[in-house]
Amino acid sequence: MKKNLILLSFLFSTLLLSCNKDYKEEIFIDKYTKIYGQWQFDHYDGMFIPGTKEVYKIVFMPYGRFSYDGGKPGNLKIISQNELSLVIDFNDLFPKTGESYIGFVGSDTLTIRPLGADMTGKVFVRIRYIPDIK
Repeated sequence: MKKNLILLSFLFSTLLLSCNKDYKEEIFIDKYTKIYGQWQFDHYDGMFIPGTKEVYKIVFMPYGRFSYDGGKPGNLKIISQNELSLVIDFNDLFPKTGESYIGFVGSDTLTIRPLGADMTGKVFVRIRYIPDIK
């Protein structure tokens, strides 16, 4: 019985430690490494919200790291990525966002559209570029 308890404790602690590890390799394909940098919210796309004056920033860092409005950084999760689309999960690091499509307009505009029927998105402009790690 004691051996089983020790084995279960070891397995449980290993599981907890593996969930909190940072990525050791880049998670984005080359096409999407241009996401790195600091971005500022500019406007909503797909709906009109009168009087909305939101100001906040998001930062995408190498190895799948992300920070919202100066908060504690955490890891993103890739749901899918290919040459046509990128879908990531913000893991509750970005309020009311969750799993979202990521799109680019040139190199200085980013759109984030949560998965869902209305496809309303947030548009961000680049403030600062963080070079890729290659």
